[in-house]
Amino acid sequence: MHRTKISYLGIRLIEEIGKSGIKVLLILYEHDKLPISEIWRRGVGHTAFYNALGKLKALGLVEEERIGNTRLIKLTPLGREVAEYLKIIDQKVEMYARASLKP
Repeated sequence: MHRTKISYLGIRLIEEIGKSGIKVLLILYEHDKLPISEIWRRGVGHTAFYNALGKLKALGLVEEERIGNTRLIKLTPLGREVAEYLKIIDQKVEMYARASLKP
C-alpha cells in the first residue's frame, strides 16, 4: 500500500497566525477594509492585534493602506482565499456544535 505524504502547511499557517490572526482574517472577510480601531472594537485586543498583524503581513495575507492619519487593514487576494476557508470551517463547526446540543 502506498502512503501519500500529507502537507501540514495549512496547520502550520494556523499555528503561526494564532487565534487573534484568525479573528482578524474573519473580521476583514466580512468587510472590505477597516481602520485598526474598528478591528479592536470587534474583539481583538491591541497587543494581540499587533502581534497578529506582523505575522499576517509577513505571510502576505493582509496589507495596510493609509488615508490621511487613518491606517486601514485589508485582505490581499491570498488573505481573502484563506479567510474564505476559515469561514467555511467556522460555519461547519458551529453547525455541528448546534446539532450536538439538540436533545
